[in-house]
Amino acid sequence: MSLSQFFYPKSIAIVGASKKPGKVGHTLVKKLFNFKGKIFYVNAEGYEIFGKKAYKNLKEINEKVDLVIIAVPAIVVKQVLQDCAYKNFKNCIIISSGFSDIGRKDRENEILEIIKKNKIRILGPNNFGVVNTHFNLDCTFARLSPRKGNVAFASQSGALWSFIADYSKKNNLGFSKFISFGDMLDIDFNEALEYLINDKETKVILLYIETLKNGKIFMDLIKKTKKPVIVIKAGKTEEGKKAAHSHTGSLAGSYEIYKAACRQAGAYFIKSLNESLDLAKFLSKNNKNNGKRTLILTNAGGPGVLFADLLPGIDLSCHKNSKLFLSYPDNPIDVLGDADSSRFKEVLSKIKKENFYNNLVIIITPQDMTDDMNIAEEIINFKKESNVNFICCLLGEESFKHSIELLEENNIICFSEIERAAKLINNLHKI
Repeated sequence: MSLSQFFYPKSIAIVGASKKPGKVGHTLVKKLFNFKGKIFYVNAEGYEIFGKKAYKNLKEINEKVDLVIIAVPAIVVKQVLQDCAYKNFKNCIIISSGFSDIGRKDRENEILEIIKKNKIRILGPNNFGVVNTHFNLDCTFARLSPRKGNVAFASQSGALWSFIADYSKKNNLGFSKFISFGDMLDIDFNEALEYLINDKETKVILLYIETLKNGKIFMDLIKKTKKPVIVIKAGKTEEGKKAAHSHTGSLAGSYEIYKAACRQAGAYFIKSLNESLDLAKFLSKNNKNNGKRTLILTNAGGPGVLFADLLPGIDLSCHKNSKLFLSYPDNPIDVLGDADSSRFKEVLSKIKKENFYNNLVIIITPQDMTDDMNIAEEIINFKKESNVNFICCLLGEESFKHSIELLEENNIICFSEIERAAKLINNLHKI
């Protein structure tokens, strides 16, 4: 069964909807204000919410509901699911915790019995919701909603999305979909991964994993897709494994086994959250890894050399058989500290005619004669006529504030420190 009703529902019922700030049901109501379909509020007290009628239970709703979001105490969830079965509502997100996360497997077994008998699909319990930025759908209780884009994030941690949605706003990283799994009683990573692989609005898939139910299916899916898949795996240390177990009630497997299997299947296996977000952003705006040949262009010899030192195993001798080598025998190419936009334009026009490199990194420091807005325009013009992967390092956030904004607006990824950019280049070639 497709997950489309979770991402493209025409009608939603919020069970546990509330007008009281601080309640999850209140946040869900607010986050769905912009939803274009029908919304039904369900609250046991039956009071109005923002001037709209609230039903006391699902049985009172006499219309079709595509998606039911359940945010009530765990002890009530069984009855809500029975009401779903009675009304033939087939798709549910169970936000409620209080199941295997606190050792109450008996409650989970009750849920399983109901959903199997009535063919109801659920996300959760202990779930954080889903987002579809291309459908004005955000049924999470994160404070912010993300930028619209082409990166999908599937996660066993819901609250992690709160940070990423916030990060998305400032860092020009756009998302297409978000899906969380919680205790993963029904829908799991494999089903979500298969859906996202076929999703036309998704170019890059980012996964946060604590455990997998079927690793073989997961690896087979990664092998078959042409979309880049980035994996963050929790539970590297014994302490991390224990934390993962207490978090979702599921055991985390061997970190090294996951790492080897994911890379063998063709996924990026990244050790930190920030590095994975940088890689996701890069891949969303560039091509998938197409080679290690890297060319560095800079107006600052020192940072250029330091950057080169941070790239073990990356081919920096790539231009020695090109015509460019006669004019600029070194890589990094140093156009010197007094370079203005005309000198950058000269070199970029020569580089544009070459095909010996896969990645271009431009490192700029803010000398007084560095007309960075004009240099940014030259970089943008170059990017429009080139298929190489592209990174800019503008070392001076205050000096380059406006040129960074201009480059980011034109989908050119920018960093303010060389270490972060170097980690990205290295991660790009770890498959």
